[in-house]
Formats: sequence, structure tokens, C-alpha cells
Amino acid sequence: MGRILLAVLLIYVASRRTLLRIFQIPGMIVLPLTYFYCFSKQPDWFVTVYFFAGLFTIAQFSYFGEYLPKAFPIHLRGTGGAFATNIGGRMIGTMAAPLVTEFLAPMLAGGSANVKAADVAFAAGLVGTGVFVIGFALSSFLPEPHV
Repeated sequence: MGRILLAVLLIYVASRRTLLRIFQIPGMIVLPLTYFYCFSKQPDWFVTVYFFAGLFTIAQFSYFGEYLPKAFPIHLRGTGGAFATNIGGRMIGTMAAPLVTEFLAPMLAGGSANVKAADVAFAAGLVGTGVFVIGFALSSFLPEPHV
């Protein structure tokens, strides 16, 4: 759904920076709401709100697949896009899972081996929200690509 929403908005939104922020601003609201509130206090709503958190996250992934080739000069497009995707997305992004489950969740559980699902959810909320906030702050530095 995130990819479809991105494709529809590509037709109507001219600025690529604005297009990214259309997903980041609601994501900074929905993702913490999902993990900090709905997981523990409204579990019936969790799956529905989780859908929207995923929608905003996947739409950003799709955005960079559309944006990156245009952001680099023609002679660097393949190299620059591949480097950003593989290093940023695959190497750094994949490290979020062990960061949540091996480091943050046990710290939230008081250093014990008895980590609860609520600790993992809270840690995931911290990491996810942090990624959205950092992405929003750094999006100010993205150049508007020349088509």
C-alpha cells in the first residue's frame, strides 16, 4: 500500500522533499503511537495502527528507490544509488533488529535475561521513532533532483 500511495502522490506532488515529508510527519506520530500506546493499552487497535506505521515506512523505502537515481550525476547514478541502498539500507538498517532485541530490550528489562514483549515493543518504538526523526532532520539537506 505504501508503494501504491507513493506512486499516486508522485503524480500530484512536484517537490521531492515535500513528498518525503508527507510520509515522515505522520510516521513520527503513528509509529510511537503504535509501540508506546497501542501495544500495551489498546491491543485491539495495534494491528490496524501497525498497518499505517508500515505504510509510512515502506513508502519511504519506495521513495528512495525513485529519488536516488535522480539525485546523483549521470556517471554516478548506479554506483551512488547502489551504495546508498546496500550500505544504508542493508548494512545499517539491518542492525536495527539486534539493536532492539539484544541491547535495548534487555536494558529496558533492567539487564535481566527475562525480557518481556512490552520491553521489545518499547525498544522497537524508540528505534523506529528515532529513525523517523533523524530522517526528517536530514531530509532538509536532500537536493531537489533535476529531472
